[in-house]
Amino acid sequence: MLNLLQFQEGKHESYKQYGKGFVTIGSRHGGVAKLVGLVVAPPAAFASDSRGDKARPSHEWWNEAAYAFYPSIRHFVDMAANSDYQEINQRFRLPSLRDTTIICTTELDWGHAADKSALSSASRTGTASASRKARI
Repeated sequence: MLNLLQFQEGKHESYKQYGKGFVTIGSRHGGVAKLVGLVVAPPAAFASDSRGDKARPSHEWWNEAAYAFYPSIRHFVDMAANSDYQEINQRFRLPSLRDTTIICTTELDWGHAADKSALSSASRTGTASASRKARI
């Protein structure tokens, strides 16, 4: 799961408390935070900015991106329904976020020629091949 995060002013520490809870609760359901990082501004020479639309004030741009791995969608759903998770979600995560987007992704197995072929085909045509396997 790719998570894009925008924090309420002064609430980043609260989100860190959620992160500490996720380490324990998420791991019970196969969840692992693989990457957590700040969304940085590109050099001024670049025309576009990955943090958000330049028409929006900078305080409304994404602040962090996080990638969490789950063995399957079922593992994620089970965790999200868990009462321990809901407690930290309600207490720390939701009040700390101004905006968020969660994008469900699947991991490509780079060891299989079919996946490499599908990725190459998708990059040439702008579409994904139906032969690519989703691990859900």
